[in-house]
Amino acid sequence: MNNRAASAFFLGPKAENADILEELLLDVIRDVIFWRRNYFPGDPALLTKSTQRDLEAELDNLETHVRQMLADLRRNFPFHSPRYIAHQLSDVSIPALIGEIAGKLYNPNNATPEAAPVTTDWEIEVCSELLRMLGYRAPPEVPTTECDQARYLNDLRAGFGWAHLTSGGTSANIEALWIARVIRYFPLAVYDVAAKEKLAISVKLPSHAPDTTSDLRDLSPEQTILLKPNESIYLLAKLVKAMQEKNDLDAKEAADQAKEALALSDYGPSSGFFRAAAEYPPCLFVSGTSHYSVEKAADVIGIGRGNIEPINTDERFRMDPDDLRQKILDRVDQNCAPVAVIATVGTTAQGSVDPVHKVIELRRELERQGISFWVHVDAAWGGYFRTLFRLPPEKERQLILARIGRELGIDYPGNVVAWHQQLRQLAENSRANKSTLRRLEAGLRKASPELPPHEYLHALKSSLLDLRSRATLPQGDHGIEEGDFAYGLDDMIEYARGNLAEDVLITNGVNRRKVRLEWADPDVCSALHAFPEVESITVDPHKLGYVGYPCGVVAFSNDRVRHFVTQDAPYITVSKHNALLHNPPRHLEIPEGRPWSDGHTRVASLSPFTLEGSRPGSAASALRLSMQLMPLDSEGHGELIRSSVLAAQELWEWLRNWSRLESGDKLFEFIRYQLDPPDTNLVLFAVRPRGRHTIKSMNELTEEVYRRFSISGELGERDYSYSQPFFLSHTTLDPKHYPYNGLRKFFNRYEFRNAKNDYTKDSSLVALRASVMSPYIHALRTSGKQDVFREFIGELSSAARQAVTH
Repeated sequence: MNNRAASAFFLGPKAENADILEELLLDVIRDVIFWRRNYFPGDPALLTKSTQRDLEAELDNLETHVRQMLADLRRNFPFHSPRYIAHQLSDVSIPALIGEIAGKLYNPNNATPEAAPVTTDWEIEVCSELLRMLGYRAPPEVPTTECDQARYLNDLRAGFGWAHLTSGGTSANIEALWIARVIRYFPLAVYDVAAKEKLAISVKLPSHAPDTTSDLRDLSPEQTILLKPNESIYLLAKLVKAMQEKNDLDAKEAADQAKEALALSDYGPSSGFFRAAAEYPPCLFVSGTSHYSVEKAADVIGIGRGNIEPINTDERFRMDPDDLRQKILDRVDQNCAPVAVIATVGTTAQGSVDPVHKVIELRRELERQGISFWVHVDAAWGGYFRTLFRLPPEKERQLILARIGRELGIDYPGNVVAWHQQLRQLAENSRANKSTLRRLEAGLRKASPELPPHEYLHALKSSLLDLRSRATLPQGDHGIEEGDFAYGLDDMIEYARGNLAEDVLITNGVNRRKVRLEWADPDVCSALHAFPEVESITVDPHKLGYVGYPCGVVAFSNDRVRHFVTQDAPYITVSKHNALLHNPPRHLEIPEGRPWSDGHTRVASLSPFTLEGSRPGSAASALRLSMQLMPLDSEGHGELIRSSVLAAQELWEWLRNWSRLESGDKLFEFIRYQLDPPDTNLVLFAVRPRGRHTIKSMNELTEEVYRRFSISGELGERDYSYSQPFFLSHTTLDPKHYPYNGLRKFFNRYEFRNAKNDYTKDSSLVALRASVMSPYIHALRTSGKQDVFREFIGELSSAARQAVTH
């Protein structure tokens, strides 16, 4: 799907796709009406024609209020328009809109399959795809054939992620940090139970070799709260198993005993975490650019915002790993428990991307000193940027086979069957013995061309790596390696450089400049590539997923986190869950002692494991239809993100080159807070009178300009917005959240006078913020129909000129 094709799935800035939307909406409504009429069609109708005539006054009143409601709604801001670049709002795709309305008409509650038999299934489906987009393993699908059963069992043992829909990023962040807090202190409770019950439980310390274990009872309490997150998660299963072995119990009896023992511990989850927190105070580490929901989460889960340790940011508004290291070490020295580090991918103010990869590297470094912690990524805004690099499966296979071919000295012919023939010919030309040829043939049979691309690559890898170990095939300079079979970071960067670049001519009609738009920052790519190594991620489909509100997602790398927050609700159907097993939300349930053929698919209720109980099934239907038409890969949804990224780069270039284009205008200048192109698609800038290099003069002019582009409703006005040509938002940067050292390069670049004194003592920085997420801006320019940013810069310049002269 290209950018032009993506336009088919939106109503359009001028409602160009109105006919198709009206037709589909009418189909949806008629289908629901048909469904209602044909459920027990012999049942009597309540509202007869004569009854409806008697209700004419009420129906007239309904019609009047609907028309008044529509009139009031027209006072809304034109979020759909390419002229709206203010807050993180844009048009909703037609599939998402149709899915939402259809779901609303049936009104399912995704708390349980009994209240949402269809949309609960859809939620599991879309969350599995979102897990894959984020780089996590999705739960295995229920086997449909006997040959799928072995793979299903292997996938269960290997583990997988867990995700579900939320009302948005705030609730997702709260849930992720709530679970992080529970798991951080859980080893302390198990330590207490093991000592009382005389249970031998082995654990792996962060600082020890992977195959080295220690008895939990031999550790200090301080060591238990610094274990790796996954080690803490698996302690629950280890506790149940220790109970089982010591008391000769079955799994359920052992789990019940473990639950009772934990309940009696002062450190157990059911006792709260007050004693643990008093002895080992909790701490969250997050940069000043983070979303305010982190402070809400700290209050809600009992950590308290006073225990948030702010981390300095650099000149690109990214978390400083060196400052993070020092502050973690300082807090651990103070006997604090480092609950979690929160990295933001797409900050609300600047769209900046924290170096997730460097946070992971720092964790590995500190683990050698015995210190580990949970890593949560708030990617409410930036999570969908991974679609830019997620190739469709067949394209990914082609890329990998071409690389393997280069290592073997042969060309990938673009066809798997022909590729197999190439491998056979290679082996024969290298005079491989009959044993090698037999092994190769067996491997190629296992790697059947009919297999799905990822399964095919897995099977081929086993075969070729086996032959490599026997040195029976010719190799390139480096030889085939494990990493050659994966789509890695270098591939992502290379793809970005080739596909996220464009030459653009910007002109004011008199002067012109050709600029190169590029989006392939290695640190941003590395941060996105590191997602699979973190414990939890928040992403908001109702932002860059172009789905209506509310629709957020929280995802975890390990599905067993559910066991730590499970609530029993007898009125909700919950399938059996076992602390010793990974259990997909949709799984195969087999009666004890019965064969596979007697098993049946069971869908677990979601709400006993989630922070929010009732959740709209319409969010799942909206997201599912959207993902079906715009898959979460580079050729589907990634095209929307690509157009948004390139449009943001274009605006940044306009601001950077404006003074060269308008060489005769010396009254003011545009000041870019992002000295380099933005990490995502938010552009932050200000306006300063020419020759006046103080923070005060810049702030005053920026505020004055903002009033021309402001959101009138925020200012208490109730006028319609038809006459306002463009919309911007604004924000402030203060010394508490943005320390001077991180802005030093900015102040020096623009030669501010007395910047350190003015900024640190009594002055914040005012900034205009453009959220460039419209799916139309890039398409309008490339089609030659409208240069939105040329018009916007003209309006912006006019506003600045008037503000300076008046």
